[in-house]
Amino acid sequence: MSRLRFVTKDSFFASRREYVQASDHVSFDIAEGETFGLVGESGSGKSTIARAITGLYPPNTGQIIFEDIDLTAIKSERARRPIRRQMQMVFQNPYSSMNPRMKIYDIIAEPIRFHRLAESESQIRQIVGDLLDHVGLGRGAGIKYPHEFLVANVSVSRLPAHSRHDLDC
Repeated sequence: MSRLRFVTKDSFFASRREYVQASDHVSFDIAEGETFGLVGESGSGKSTIARAITGLYPPNTGQIIFEDIDLTAIKSERARRPIRRQMQMVFQNPYSSMNPRMKIYDIIAEPIRFHRLAESESQIRQIVGDLLDHVGLGRGAGIKYPHEFLVANVSVSRLPAHSRHDLDC
C-alpha cells in the first residue's frame, strides 16, 4: 500500500502546509509476463502511480516492490540505475516524448548509449536495426523523423527489450 501527496502550499510550520492527495491506499500485484491495466478517470492518478513505480515521484509512505526489491528503500542513484534499465515509460502521446529534431535512429540509440548497453557504434546500429525490425517498422525507419509516420511503435522500441517492463502512461 502506498500514499503519494504533493505540497501545494509550503510553510516552515508543518501544520500550515497544504497538500493534494495524488494517490492513497494503492495496492496491486503483477505477475511476471502478466498484462495489467490500471483504469480510471482523467486526473485519477494513473500516470502518477506509474511515475512513482519508476522512481520519478517518491511515495510519502508505503513500499513499491519490484522483483523482490523495495524500490522506496533505494536512496542512491547508482543503486537505482540497474533497476531503471529494466523500466520504461511509454507515453500516450509519443509526440511529446520525442525530440522532433532527432531522427528515429538517434532517439532509440540514446538510452542504449546512456545505459552503456553496447560496446561500439556498430553494435548500437545492430541493436537499433533489430528493434526497428522487431516492432515492424524496418531498419529504414531509422533515417526518418517522428512526424513522418505514426510513432507508437517507436516509443516501445526506445529501450532494448532484453528484460524491459513497459509502463504505458
